[in-house]
Amino acid sequence: MTAFTVFIVILLMVIGPSLFVVIGKQREKAIPKRPSTALPLAEDATTLDRHWQSIRNGWNEKNALCLLHSNLDAFAVRVAAARAAGRSLDLMYYMWNADLTGRLMMREVIAAADRGVRVRLLLDDLGVSISDRIFHAIDSHPNIELRLFNPTRARENILHRSIELVLRFRSVNRRMHNKAWIADGRAVIVGGRNIGDAYFDAAERANFHDFDILGFGNIVADATEIFDDYWNSAVSVPVRSLLARRPNKLARLRRELDALPKSEAAKTLSGADRKPI
Repeated sequence: MTAFTVFIVILLMVIGPSLFVVIGKQREKAIPKRPSTALPLAEDATTLDRHWQSIRNGWNEKNALCLLHSNLDAFAVRVAAARAAGRSLDLMYYMWNADLTGRLMMREVIAAADRGVRVRLLLDDLGVSISDRIFHAIDSHPNIELRLFNPTRARENILHRSIELVLRFRSVNRRMHNKAWIADGRAVIVGGRNIGDAYFDAAERANFHDFDILGFGNIVADATEIFDDYWNSAVSVPVRSLLARRPNKLARLRRELDALPKSEAAKTLSGADRKPI
């Protein structure tokens, strides 16, 4: 390898990451990011407002907590919280897989948005296995905003994205491992579970056995504050500023979600609205 070749390689390693970021930033400036925070709470506007009031009337502590040990319970309670929400869903996850339970959860999120619930969805760009097509479809819903944490700017070409990952190997290691499901600012599910079959006993080969906590009270305000900090972080980028314009695929995604095959997880979903929170 000649000295000139070595020089070029070093030069690319130094300026390469900056070039990818600069190009991406130009696209992001075309659609500026607007800061947002949790919606104001109400005493009795939603089912979860009233549920918290009933808990508080017979409970003198600042928090009410329930351990979610069962994977199926963890799945069902998330669905129940989404179905009970009448004001907002603030969701942030490191992993959200495009498998059966991931798509079932996504169907519930879209259904909540259809009811007028404001949805803010923050996902780690490297942790998720959802395609940009689905990202675009989800974000096209008027009540859903999707942001990606520390995303790559090269989206359309696998080779270009791979090169960016190599050139940005230092900054790209800054990931978001948070996991929170916040409904109406009243109920929060936090713990070790991401969104995917292996976390909800739906994987064919092996399943994880993590723990979550369902919480009401001050813990929800704490989780919401953390969510807002990450949501408004400089490295949380609206997906619409990353992806090239394309036809709205939300209708296609709805058809795909409605055609999901029946499974043990799907059976749990069918009765999840009767699962107490």
